[in-house]
Amino acid sequence: MSFEQTTLASSQPPRPQRVLACVLCQQRKVKCDRTFPCANCTRSRAQCVPATQLPRRRRRRFAERELLDQLRKYEDLLRQNNIEFEPLQKDPLITKESPNDGRRDDREDDQSGITEDSSPSVTIKPEAITEVKSFWQAVHNRFGSDDESDEYAENRVDDTVGKTMYRVFVNDGSLVLGLRQIPVDLSPLHPEPAQLFRLWQLFLDNVNPLLLVVHGPTTQMHIIEAAGNNKNIKPTVEALLFSIYSSAVFSLSDEDCLITLGSSKGELLTRYQFGCQQALANSGVLRTTDRDCLTAFFLYLVSFTHTTDPRALTSILAMVIRIAQRIKIDQEPENVEHGVLEAEMRRRLWWAIVLFDFRLAQIAGEKPKIFLPTFSSRVPLNVNDAELRAEMKEPPPVHDQPTEAIYAVVRASIGDFMRHTIFNLAYNAPELASLARVGMGPVPDGGEIVELERWIEQKYLRFCNPENPLHFQTMWEARANLAKCRVMEDYSIKPSTSTPDTDESPDSAACQAIRILECDAKLMSSPLTKGYRWMSHFNFPLVAYIHITKCLKRSPLSDYAERAWQALSESFENWEASVFSKNEDLLEGVCKMILSAWSYRETALIQAGEIIVLPPIIRKLRDMGKHKQESQSAPDALDWMNGAMEGGGADVDAPLMMPWSFSPTNHVPLEPSGSDAYNAFISGAHGSNAPGQAPHEINMNQLDWAASMMDWGVGQRPW
Repeated sequence: MSFEQTTLASSQPPRPQRVLACVLCQQRKVKCDRTFPCANCTRSRAQCVPATQLPRRRRRRFAERELLDQLRKYEDLLRQNNIEFEPLQKDPLITKESPNDGRRDDREDDQSGITEDSSPSVTIKPEAITEVKSFWQAVHNRFGSDDESDEYAENRVDDTVGKTMYRVFVNDGSLVLGLRQIPVDLSPLHPEPAQLFRLWQLFLDNVNPLLLVVHGPTTQMHIIEAAGNNKNIKPTVEALLFSIYSSAVFSLSDEDCLITLGSSKGELLTRYQFGCQQALANSGVLRTTDRDCLTAFFLYLVSFTHTTDPRALTSILAMVIRIAQRIKIDQEPENVEHGVLEAEMRRRLWWAIVLFDFRLAQIAGEKPKIFLPTFSSRVPLNVNDAELRAEMKEPPPVHDQPTEAIYAVVRASIGDFMRHTIFNLAYNAPELASLARVGMGPVPDGGEIVELERWIEQKYLRFCNPENPLHFQTMWEARANLAKCRVMEDYSIKPSTSTPDTDESPDSAACQAIRILECDAKLMSSPLTKGYRWMSHFNFPLVAYIHITKCLKRSPLSDYAERAWQALSESFENWEASVFSKNEDLLEGVCKMILSAWSYRETALIQAGEIIVLPPIIRKLRDMGKHKQESQSAPDALDWMNGAMEGGGADVDAPLMMPWSFSPTNHVPLEPSGSDAYNAFISGAHGSNAPGQAPHEINMNQLDWAASMMDWGVGQRPW
């Protein structure tokens, strides 16, 4: 601060001290004229005792704030010029740079005090990271408060304005959860205690290791309380419980659900999803600021992924994202303001939402709008749930070896790198592509993903135990995702056949697509990953099928052709029983691509005078064609099967109708006693009944077919 500023500040007259009402007037709650003795005390001939001034809360003086701002500015200048210095206060958002490439280590958590190996994340300039402010805080910072003892302090101005505004509105927002006059009693929909603990264990085994949005030790207490008394449960907790029930049932196959839980999967899903819907409405989810309520909403949507049109699901997921942004779990400065446990759960939930939205947008043919370098929430810590406690002041040390969080940490690490890549921004936000190039510097030889792949293998995957189900899932899914990133990167570099190849091998993308199928075959064929099949179904490798068949048509006798046909055969065998046999539309689309590619290879082999050896997948398709022809009398509906029998296939360059529901379930209506609203829900009271359908029946299979189809058209990338 300059000398002139100091003189000006000291020359200003002091503010007059506030005069309070006398003690007797305060006790009587009457208006005091604040003269001593006051008129009330004089009239009653009582002793007038002035009230003492309450001590003011210490506020940061202007000079101190000015000095700190100047120091931050000078420190930023030093950082920009790569000058080493000891900062006054370590910034939790700025991590040390790698000595090799100067890239920011997004996976190093300064709070934990553990220094990790340098990661291949991108550099974020210090000036780009600023204090997150609201408009009302900015107003207060400029003009100050009228009274320093006023309750409207600068960190409460926006809250006060918001609460005042919210009182104007009566409707709490039952816009998508249904209109109703009175709350519904959900206690009859809760499972029996034994069934409740079974569902909880299924959730811990099949769902939470992959999403990591529920803290097991904390939620365990809610489970025990619900098992003892399910009539007086807090609405947000009840919504979380029903979302756990729904996602646990969702993770099972039809057969396993019947064996494990004694009821059909569709029956239980309908029951628990309705309970979750009503509990979310009870908790006011659309205006919530509670993380557990947001978690319940997210898990509720996850349980619909195999039976709902992804275009509809992305629209509802947008509300989840909006709520998450409102409670600021996407902003690291806000996360660190909470306790260690709460901050970590906020990070985990945000990354689960981001990655779920990214995949869902790909399937729906949309551009993901949040998978961009526009949020600051850090990658979750590689720690176990038991190490996170509510009373902790410092985060636990980060492990080098895999923990319960290994799957979520690896996925988030890949996603954190991916959202900064040039090719991701070129696909989803071209206006930001130039910023990515400036931030990342020159692209390494072989592409951006080469460095990430090496870092993931060295940092995480080499420590994984292939006998551990979660480690096995992490290893092969991460490798499949990295291979898919390589294919996406290749398309961004060489968008057309006229673009010359720049890689060492012109068939590198084809080999990476084959790698996707090989990794997927590891996951689909192993009994270790049976509980995680729901995630594999969500990541059906359509991109690999498309790219491989296109490459085989262009180069039917290439060096990788034999390996490609072997990978296609293994993949088809793994997916046949669980998906292809239950979804004729997906089967037809995939078979058309495969048969078209085989017709090119068969012609090339004949022209070259070589012996034709049928791959297992072609023999399988021909057997299926013969069986279909014998069992059905409508030959027009079997054109693609006839192509399989004749050894050829139609071209599939035209857009296909690709299904979304890769594991369709016939939802059977359930009518338990206890809730008329539930009976109305499952009997179709929220919509008109189909012709010829009884008033209290609903053909869920028919609804699933309508919701399971989507157009895969021109300009949509089914990554």
